[in-house]
Amino acid sequence: MSDGIRLLPPLAEAPPADLSVLLERRRSIRLLSDGPFDIGIAGRLTDAIRLTPSAYNKPPWHVVIVRDERTAFWETIETSFRDGLSGDRLDRYLVRLDGFRAGVGAILVFEDRAALPELQRAWSLTEAQAHAFVQQGIGMVQLSIWLALTESGLVSSLQHWEWLAERQIGEFTGIPGEQYALAAVMPFGYPEEAPRVVERPAVEQIVSFDRFTNRNGLGE
Repeated sequence: MSDGIRLLPPLAEAPPADLSVLLERRRSIRLLSDGPFDIGIAGRLTDAIRLTPSAYNKPPWHVVIVRDERTAFWETIETSFRDGLSGDRLDRYLVRLDGFRAGVGAILVFEDRAALPELQRAWSLTEAQAHAFVQQGIGMVQLSIWLALTESGLVSSLQHWEWLAERQIGEFTGIPGEQYALAAVMPFGYPEEAPRVVERPAVEQIVSFDRFTNRNGLGE
């Protein structure tokens, strides 16, 4: 323990998980239950965040894992919903919230606004190039987190509440709002519902070798 921050030791080397299996098992699950969240799971998560690549090794994110204070966190979210929504829409959000608050916790992904100008200055990038690198990095760290949860038998989903609860979440975490912007909330826990059947796209629709082929797999 250092200044209130729990430092986790690196995980012992383990055989790699089957990536295809993890990608297939990763689903958006919104009805959650509580369960174990031990040092192994926490270490797997922090390793996934630490090892996610970023452009020029400048991670454009900060991640807050809410576990011990999850009850207060979800109360904060409920207040923000009630302040910003009404009618049927509020009812739908509150029903969804009930499924989240029963889980293990929430993972908050923030964009570090300092990364973009740093990338521009250090590597003579345009603002558009730096913005693309930042957004790609945030997408990669979200997937890394999701796969680490999946490997641990946990599930999650991506919730984009920036427009509704960014200020309240910032106040709850104490993160400096002038530097960090909320990118996503990932409620996580153990599944209390079966994943829906998902029909994945055919390979030929989304992958080409050497030269582009159209959706029917035929050359232009």
